[in-house]
Amino acid sequence: MSDAASSALERAVELSRELAVAAERGDSVAVVALDHERRRLLQSIEVEGQALSPHGRHMMQEVASLNNLSIGKMEHHRRIMQRRLDGVGTGRRALTAYSASRQYR
Repeated sequence: MSDAASSALERAVELSRELAVAAERGDSVAVVALDHERRRLLQSIEVEGQALSPHGRHMMQEVASLNNLSIGKMEHHRRIMQRRLDGVGTGRRALTAYSASRQYR
């Protein structure tokens, strides 16, 4: 693996770590921006006919692991938001039902 490819892969690992932190915060805007930059770097790595070194494989495994972790964190935040939205919908229905029954008293 060339020095340029190795540098790009190291930066991709750094971006993956930053992405995991942003996912922990639920910052979807930062996650999208970091993922875009990381994808650009990973696509720039050319390993045509070359096998990844053990260190390169380790870095790719770390990127994959951090990616899975980030996806899990974003799914967790999505479920939290969905529960909140469900609660708002329930509250609105209750208010509507209460208001309608109050008019008949």
